[in-house]
Amino acid sequence: MNQRSVSDEAKAVVSRNTEEVQGKGRFEVFEELFADDFVDHTTQPGTGMTPDKAGVRKLYTYIREAFPDFHAEIHWQLADGDRVTTYKTYYGTHDGTFLGIAPTHRKIHFESVDVMRVRDGKITDHWGVGNLLSLMQQIGGWTPSTEAVISGECGDLNEAQSSIRGFPMRLFNNTLLRLLLFTLGQCLALASRIIPSVRSQVTRTLTFEISTDDGVARQWHFNGQRRRITTGAGRSRPSTNALRFPSSGAAVRVLLSPHWARLIADGIQHGTTRIEGALFAVYWFFGLTRKLIAIGRENGPRGPLPNPYLRHDPRSNGSEQIIIEPAIERLDPKWTNAWEQRAKLLGVRATTGEPMQKV
Repeated sequence: MNQRSVSDEAKAVVSRNTEEVQGKGRFEVFEELFADDFVDHTTQPGTGMTPDKAGVRKLYTYIREAFPDFHAEIHWQLADGDRVTTYKTYYGTHDGTFLGIAPTHRKIHFESVDVMRVRDGKITDHWGVGNLLSLMQQIGGWTPSTEAVISGECGDLNEAQSSIRGFPMRLFNNTLLRLLLFTLGQCLALASRIIPSVRSQVTRTLTFEISTDDGVARQWHFNGQRRRITTGAGRSRPSTNALRFPSSGAAVRVLLSPHWARLIADGIQHGTTRIEGALFAVYWFFGLTRKLIAIGRENGPRGPLPNPYLRHDPRSNGSEQIIIEPAIERLDPKWTNAWEQRAKLLGVRATTGEPMQKV
């Protein structure tokens, strides 16, 4: 089985788990999809769930009891061999007790990004993060402590509360960007081995880095001689070409936007986005990523092109309407304006040995 078939099979297994197990509560499908030696590498703190198959089944059951109509909308998936990254939003109604909070019957939603490894049709590993702070806020389970804010050193109460309220989204964007850059890095490295159109673009040896002021960074190393791409976390030393953002949220917006070029230009103009090295490397790098994720590509024509664009018709080429004046060896001495303009063409006068005049 080739690499693409493995990735497609893995994506189908993960999608089936999201739609049938999490969304419909079909736990007979759960037993079919999850390996007996499954490991959850990012169990949710405070839930008491074990990081194994029994623990994740207990978690799924617990969530469906708290939110009986629990379901997800998958926004996108990326596969790197047997690992699948999924960005999705969960929806539901709080009709059961959740983490000690009595039912509020409120509609809720929260975002999640996770990576699952699939081997031989079974899910064997899981890494992920969900915006649970947002969920807790929606059901009244967490609010900023006014006393804690007042006892701090921040003199502006409103600014402090705004900062606390924004923490869940900052945490989510930070985690989302790390997963996005990791997946993008692995996919580019894989593509440089198996996709000719990507290999043909790797003609220079250079290092490219994307980083943020809140601590996220990933680097790519392009080997023009071997036409290979490798990647690693952290900042490169030294960095020959880099794109630096003020925050993870700003980086996510640019990476996932079809108008990334305009957003980068606006950021440079306002001093929030910084480029080190060659500007061409930024556009070249984003062009490579769009070979893997079709974001921002212009749609082709919806219908067939008109016949004149498909084959030449000598009867309608329009050449008979073009006025061609006869060639002349020198300007008419009476054409005063033409001679005045010619006197300003220093290149012409210099090559013919005429004296140079100041104009």
